[in-house]
Amino acid sequence: MTSRVAVALVVAVVVVAAGVGAIVYFEYFASSGPADSENWAGYLDPHGVGSASATISLPANGDWHGDGVASLWVGMGGAGPLAAGSWPFWQAGALVTCSLGYCSAELFDEGGTQGAPCNGVCPVNWTQDFGVQVGDSITVTVSGGASGATAVLVVDNDGFNSTYRPPPWTVLAGTYSFPSAEWIFEAPSGAHGMEVMPTLSPPGVVFSSLADSNGPSVSTPISMQDNPNGQSVNVSALSGGSFSAYSWDT
Repeated sequence: MTSRVAVALVVAVVVVAAGVGAIVYFEYFASSGPADSENWAGYLDPHGVGSASATISLPANGDWHGDGVASLWVGMGGAGPLAAGSWPFWQAGALVTCSLGYCSAELFDEGGTQGAPCNGVCPVNWTQDFGVQVGDSITVTVSGGASGATAVLVVDNDGFNSTYRPPPWTVLAGTYSFPSAEWIFEAPSGAHGMEVMPTLSPPGVVFSSLADSNGPSVSTPISMQDNPNGQSVNVSALSGGSFSAYSWDT
């Protein structure tokens, strides 16, 4: 890692996927400059936001190789300053699980706070394992408000759209501002440590129509560095509010 790598607070949140317990693994960066991570790759806007969105185009079965788990999401609050007290985080997207040559997907939203009431780790909020599959595109919007943090996920399956509106997460009721926005390809953690990701053929997953309440002013790429499983994610340059990312074994 370079000298600009930020010290991170690590948080784990349980997600139940396809009957198997998984833990989605988050890192919070203390730096407003470029940041590297063991398990994150993508882009962040290191300025305060009240909402963030993007369309995530999931590659089809033939583009994923090997067994593993990958998480792809839009979030807010993942780059807050460590001294900020009880900053919130909130995110939603898809978890892709591949086994024996077949990959499935599920939707999720979840969040927490550094301080009370969660002290970093909060119970899973919502998951949905039907109505979405690899090859679909998912438009994700996350925001904060009076009734709590909300997520809207619109799944496009060959032109047929399904909209999912999980209940507002009242733990974050009255939270209108989050310290950052993120668009991320993640290697989640399982019960025995960080999961192995399935490898993904280029160009991989496409994040498009990146936006947040700033416009956005996305300025900070996140590179995956020193992954314990010897894996990495290649992220393309941000262009026209879009980037692509694929995973590979180093």
